[in-house]
Amino acid sequence: MSVDEVIEKELVYIKVFVRDAPLPLFIAFRKEFEGLKPEDVKQKQKELYELYVNSADKNALAMELAMHGEGALILKPAGVRVFSTGEVVITTKGGSKLVGDIRLFGESKKEIANNLRDWMYVEVKADKEIEEKYGRDACLITTVDPLKGYVDEDEAKRLLDEYSLTPAELLMCGLGIRPCDVTMRLFLPRLLPLFYYGDRPIHVMQLTNVESGKTEYGTRLEFLFTWTFYSEFPSVAELIYDGRTGSAGSVFTSNGIVIDEIDKVSKTRFVEAYQPLNTGLENGLWRRGVSIHGRKLEVYRRIPFIVFGNVTQGDDVIDQRLYENSRATAKYVITEAISTGGDDRKVNVYSFIDRFAIVDVYPKYVPISDYVIMKDGAVGVLPDSTMRGIVSVVQDAIKHEYVEPTDDCKGRRRAQLEAVYNVLKALIDEEVDLDVLREIVVGNRDFGALFETEVRKEERAEAKVKDEEFEDIDFTLEFLGS
Repeated sequence: MSVDEVIEKELVYIKVFVRDAPLPLFIAFRKEFEGLKPEDVKQKQKELYELYVNSADKNALAMELAMHGEGALILKPAGVRVFSTGEVVITTKGGSKLVGDIRLFGESKKEIANNLRDWMYVEVKADKEIEEKYGRDACLITTVDPLKGYVDEDEAKRLLDEYSLTPAELLMCGLGIRPCDVTMRLFLPRLLPLFYYGDRPIHVMQLTNVESGKTEYGTRLEFLFTWTFYSEFPSVAELIYDGRTGSAGSVFTSNGIVIDEIDKVSKTRFVEAYQPLNTGLENGLWRRGVSIHGRKLEVYRRIPFIVFGNVTQGDDVIDQRLYENSRATAKYVITEAISTGGDDRKVNVYSFIDRFAIVDVYPKYVPISDYVIMKDGAVGVLPDSTMRGIVSVVQDAIKHEYVEPTDDCKGRRRAQLEAVYNVLKALIDEEVDLDVLREIVVGNRDFGALFETEVRKEERAEAKVKDEEFEDIDFTLEFLGS
């Protein structure tokens, strides 16, 4: 059964009625709209968006508290600090401080930790004692309702069994993007970090043209898998640890990180993050020096990173040189970005790039809006629960096949190749040309080479013939039965 049949029979269609609101917010809460008239859907979307804005903009929450003395938010913590006295301080994406009793977040250490890394509905009220202790942007938490995402493996298995689509193609449909060679070339590297190889994440850097859907993808991952998306390179305080407040950053409150605009990163921010990022990306050890609270952070946590940037704008090359080797291009892009600003501190840019299993450079202009699945102004997607189910099923299907080292692919690079090789096979549900993939991981070939191998061409031709045969048989049986 084809992509068109999945689009027709399995997708749910979400229409955004509120200007500037992120579509993934309404996908996550789609059940709130079931059975409602369009005008009621619009009102419900406005209410949800206001709750979301209260977490993204501290001025919005401040106005709510000033006018009514209380407010409500939908949020994923941007930072968290837990005190031995039982107080929890949550920093929102907008910078507000929400203070509440630890028992609001669960009954066990594990439950509390998991809830503080996930989305939640929170009610707060103004409190002078809290303001005096934690600052004017602080308020008191009165209610916490964790918003746990359901994982529907049964539905995922049904779709994988019923339709002749690969897991990667189903995930593309679920994202609202029609899968084809062009979109698969663009998105397949982005899907790799959704999976672990053993206990190790897969980090991917991708430099593309404009309008390739980077922001939309990062935002969907925030709601779908509790990642954190940064539209620009974050500070060390945001990412790892705020030495002034003692709050743990997004590597501890997220299941993954997406950072955009690496081509515009400032040298100051890059240099400050360089050492802790290198160590954290490599082995999951996150370190930060002694803070004003006299504490030194040193915690293990392995999470995947996706780093995005631009190398072209339409037909215009932004950076002067696109090297044949993708890692060399990435080094040039970042080096150029940090070459201004007057900071004379030295960093090894290549060492940072070396932590990424795939460094993908795709300068072709592919406006992703041309491939969005639409019907009557609404975007077709798979429910979040089904998407989580597909990822879970694929994760369980990943095999561990050892890949031999070669002269140009050994040590860390060999381990990266092995991880990508095994995950990719589970994602596209077919054999992968290891020699071609090795050249891609090293950076000497374009990721699109995977779609141009003789094996892939033959398999696509065979699949097309089988589809045609199936359609002929189906037609004949229907005709005979009439």
